[in-house]
Amino acid sequence: REWDAARDAYTRALDLIAEADVDVSLRVALHANRALAHLELADAAAALADCDRVLELDAGHAKARFRRGLANEALGRLGEAMNDLQAAADALSDLNSDVL
Repeated sequence: REWDAARDAYTRALDLIAEADVDVSLRVALHANRALAHLELADAAAALADCDRVLELDAGHAKARFRRGLANEALGRLGEAMNDLQAAADALSDLNSDVL
């Protein structure tokens, strides 16, 4: 129930900013968060679509890459899932090496 409400709230927010001139980071965050809600609701195809949109806007977005990997796995697209999950791990490894 909570994930349904979250998905609907992110969808409303995306509808509200559809024609607005807003910072791309807002669109990225809304699509990425809605992708998580879709995953929690077992709607892998919708999660995949949102992750694709995030990655169009921000190719280095590790959470979107990870979530797309999970969506691809749920859809039985294991090769794509493995590629996405490895890319997410690589991105996080790069972040960690920058911090250390």
